[in-house]
Amino acid sequence: MPGTFTAYEQVPIRGEGSRRQSADYCVPSQLTIPLMTRWMLAYEERDADVLWLCRAVPREWLARRLAFSNALTRWGPVSAEFQPDADLRTIRVRIELPQGQKPRVVLRVRHPRRMRLAEACIAGGRSDLVDYESLRLTPQEKTMNLTLTFRP
Repeated sequence: MPGTFTAYEQVPIRGEGSRRQSADYCVPSQLTIPLMTRWMLAYEERDADVLWLCRAVPREWLARRLAFSNALTRWGPVSAEFQPDADLRTIRVRIELPQGQKPRVVLRVRHPRRMRLAEACIAGGRSDLVDYESLRLTPQEKTMNLTLTFRP
């Protein structure tokens, strides 16, 4: 089950008497960073069919190209690419969803200079502005291409 931690390598193979668990702190702490990074990029709400993209990405990351591919979700693998213009007033976004699966998507774009999202042109779906840095997307095709315009 996604999000759970089961580590059978924590049970010794050899030993006197019965086998018992002997968990140390190494493996669980090593799993925290990739799991939290994935949630930062692609997060699924537990109680709703909503997929958040870039919900917790640091602002500085969007000052240059950012891309991830095949992030596993309950709908299948999701990929996204963010390409800002040199002046950071426009960010082009490409989102690829699994074939035949169209969850509700909320895209959060935290601008590096704290500019407000002013306009969103979208191909492959529809969008509603949620607030100055978030869009609610309704995918109509497997791939969505967005051009986001920001103003101070």
